Amino acid sequence: MRASSILAWTCVAAVVGCGRGRGGPHGLLDAIPLEATAVVQLDPAALRDTWIETVAVALATRAEVPPCVVTRARTATRVVVAWADMLPDDGFLVALTGGAVAPCPELTTRGGIATWSRDLAPRADGDDGYFADRSRRARFTRLAAAPVRGLADHELSAGIVARADVTIDGRDGVDARATVRFDAASAADGARARLDRWRANVDRDRLGGAAAAVQALAVDGPVAGTPNLELTLRMPGPPGAEAAALLAAAVVAGSYLDERMPCPADTAMAPWAIVCTSGEVRVPAAARDRMLAVDGPGALLTLRRVGSNAQRVVVRAVEPTSPLRALGLAADDVVLDVDGVTATPASIEAALAAAATRPVDSTATVRIMRGGRRLTLRYRITP
Repeated sequence: MRASSILAWTCVAAVVGCGRGRGGPHGLLDAIPLEATAVVQLDPAALRDTWIETVAVALATRAEVPPCVVTRARTATRVVVAWADMLPDDGFLVALTGGAVAPCPELTTRGGIATWSRDLAPRADGDDGYFADRSRRARFTRLAAAPVRGLADHELSAGIVARADVTIDGRDGVDARATVRFDAASAADGARARLDRWRANVDRDRLGGAAAAVQALAVDGPVAGTPNLELTLRMPGPPGAEAAALLAAAVVAGSYLDERMPCPADTAMAPWAIVCTSGEVRVPAAARDRMLAVDGPGALLTLRRVGSNAQRVVVRAVEPTSPLRALGLAADDVVLDVDGVTATPASIEAALAAAATRPVDSTATVRIMRGGRRLTLRYRITP
């Protein structure tokens, strides 16, 4: 993560909150070292069962935050996450208060604040912290109350810094607002031009449901004498939550497009005599029939609520010799659609019935969500 990291952390800043008193914003904010590049605060209770929580967990997994730290953060009273663009690796710091106490040796507790860090140590006594800068503390104080509030200061080039102030509320769709201040008008003009080009050229068919969030993003500025950009994304209700979640997941994955699945492991494909070429799984008709006869692949799927979304079709734990494993699926994959039809128990049943009679050389696609990444699985029936 380098250039895309600041975008991911400011646009998807979804794991943090603020409070009052000891262990509240001052205690947590004071734990952040001067080296931090971005700091985000969340109110975990306000994020529970929203699309932001889903994205936050995916982002934490990508950043290799220990599972027990993520579990504690989801039940904490307040959480702060800091990121630093540090060579050779990015640095991370999680500080939290409250939460269900369970064994987690990765967390260090001091003064009521539990912290986990990787390459970004908490501020030491006597050292300047990120919020020792009064202007940063004032910027944070001026931010509107929201479940997610964050600041980022990122050096774009020598002497040119972009300062972003962000709030995100996902309790009713998405209400996200950001102000980005540049040290030079030319930098603001350039950022606006790049953003406009991206929006004009993005492949909306490949972006799918996330395209609605791109279309709804309003960008104002810069104006003469004020090298600022004002970004607003307001999409109420479930459609907004769905579009925002898809876009955020794409940002987390570092790609705005679905990615082609990797080929299944040879050991998984061998028992079924199928092969994978250029990301396309080629299934002999005889193997297809054998797969459908093994207790039906549908028996390996279940319904589960995913974040704030309605119940989704999710893959159960699969055995090494399972037909789903041979087809490239893994436990906890969320099935989004099959050949463009939204995945439901009824549509999956219909797809399986149709699969039994698919002619040789016909193809099928299955779109899934895996760890915040959208993947497209492609199949072809062969003789």
